[in-house]
Amino acid sequence: MYCSFIYFQFMETYSYGIDFFSDEVLENAVHRLMRRVDDALIRHNPHTNIIDPFAAIFEASLLKISLDEWFPTEVTRQLNKTLSNAVGDFHQDLLGRLPGWESTGTSGGYYDLKSTKPFGVNQQLAIAEVKNKYNTLNSGGKEKIYDNFQNLRALPEYKNHTFYLIEIIQRQSSGDIEWQLSNRAARKDIRRIGAQQVYAETTGQGDAFFRLFNAVTRVLEEKYGFDQQSSQSISAAELFGKAYDRG
Repeated sequence: MYCSFIYFQFMETYSYGIDFFSDEVLENAVHRLMRRVDDALIRHNPHTNIIDPFAAIFEASLLKISLDEWFPTEVTRQLNKTLSNAVGDFHQDLLGRLPGWESTGTSGGYYDLKSTKPFGVNQQLAIAEVKNKYNTLNSGGKEKIYDNFQNLRALPEYKNHTFYLIEIIQRQSSGDIEWQLSNRAARKDIRRIGAQQVYAETTGQGDAFFRLFNAVTRVLEEKYGFDQQSSQSISAAELFGKAYDRG
């Protein structure tokens, strides 16, 4: 007697309007961020950091809200660093899942990302550090990353590599440029670039980063109850435009 077996091959789906991350990859990335912040919210005691009662009553008065309405905003503000770190890790994770890129993880290390094929103006393998916003680093932090790049480029295994600071939000869209610090010599192999351009170049789609934003918005609407339709004064797309379409 012969037994016949039917094998079902798992098929990746792409239903959020992007073709560079599957639904599973995107949903899992969003879930990790939401769970991390939710867990922090559950553990958080807002009175650990003593609340300034004077600031509380002034702010509530300025916003024309009650203290009951003000208190959740204070909790959110205290958790902002947790959220900011989670968003940074979210971006590193997804950048590392783009074709031709790998993430080294979020547990520390010499760098955040590496490319597996030539990238950028130099068309070399790339090593990258990811920062969520242009003002995340003070001058000392910038120098530390730059010096780390200098040290790495001296190692034989990183010969003919280009080193990038990738900024998710830039003060001004920079393109793929040499990273210039006032007290460090500029080099063509140590550069600065925005995430928007990394997505565009890697996927071949100029609007890839905006499409990712729309996809994340849809995940939040469908899985987590985000309701942007109730916002009358500004939309999610307008927020994106104010952050990224500034030239």
